[in-house]
Amino acid sequence: EAFISVIASLTMVGVAIGVATLIVVMSVMNGFRGELLDKILGLNGHFTAYPIESQFTDYKETVDALQTVNGVKFAVYYAEGQVLASGRGGSTGVSVRGMDEENLKKLTLLYNSAEQGGFDSWDQNDGVAIGYRLAQTLGVGLGDQVQIINPDSGAMTPFGSTPQIKSYPVRTIFNLGMVEFDSLFMFMPLQTAQDYFKLYDDVLKA
Repeated sequence: EAFISVIASLTMVGVAIGVATLIVVMSVMNGFRGELLDKILGLNGHFTAYPIESQFTDYKETVDALQTVNGVKFAVYYAEGQVLASGRGGSTGVSVRGMDEENLKKLTLLYNSAEQGGFDSWDQNDGVAIGYRLAQTLGVGLGDQVQIINPDSGAMTPFGSTPQIKSYPVRTIFNLGMVEFDSLFMFMPLQTAQDYFKLYDDVLKA
């Protein structure tokens, strides 16, 4: 009976350890999933709307309409383009998003992630915001110039289009906590992005 009691005790201890391990693993995985979703959805929404048969001139009205839909937390509009960014230490492809301060504040994860500089008076800003890993790749810091090159929106010549090349100072360096975002995205004021990509007020995403 004493031997059976010892076996029963060891069995109970083993079951307790197994259950405790399972609870810990599930808690860690659920926490990781929640953190991952918060970061992904904190910068990219559940869906992106594009115009189908016409230019996107009513993007402000579209955002206002989307925000009245039940279950929609918020919606933002932005201009976007792919460019080659160059700095003192190297160059890499980046995704540029132009946003005004009103919409930028809706993305609290981004707005509160500034480690150097900030997003105050963003609409009057003449520079860009980049992730800290992108800053390391380009070898630039706050106040340094970043050159961006877009082969599709330059001036037309008899020999074809020339690349659009401009330089902007780094005004903000942010840290979102995700390598993919901190090494890929560059943000600039909406009007600046519209001017650079020659979108002005007519081709935007919501």
